[in-house]
Amino acid sequence: MKKDMSNAYWLIAVTAGKWQVNGIIQAQAAGLKVLAIDKDINAEGLSIADHSICINTDDWDEVIKHIKKLKYNFRGAISFCSEAGMLLAAKIREELLLYGLSVKKTNFLINKGIQRQKWSKTNVPSVNFEIISKDKFSLSRIKKIGFPLIIKPVDSSGS
Repeated sequence: MKKDMSNAYWLIAVTAGKWQVNGIIQAQAAGLKVLAIDKDINAEGLSIADHSICINTDDWDEVIKHIKKLKYNFRGAISFCSEAGMLLAAKIREELLLYGLSVKKTNFLINKGIQRQKWSKTNVPSVNFEIISKDKFSLSRIKKIGFPLIIKPVDSSGS
């Protein structure tokens, strides 16, 4: 007999790899049921969550469609220790009218280019930076900028 879990409070955990396992366990210890979502069938958190969905997390519409079919009492959506899941978690919150940062504000948090542009407009101290698109990136451009130099992608790379 399947236990009815629709009245329980549910947290959606977007991405469920080894770095997310502790967050899932802690949410469960706090009394929440956890729906884990990941595109990797071998993601460790999928097996410990109360319900899991293995799906392409780049297809936001399909993910949200699957979530809405569940009819659980969702109270939040989060991406523990994973920039890769933050935008999807924000989209889920917007779609399900859950409390938390919007897609726009989340994008500000993970897009280093947007952050630095905003900081420079508001006089927040920051490093010198320049945003260079792939087609403008070249060794001659690097030499013109000068050294020392750090090159980073602007999005979803916490490194």
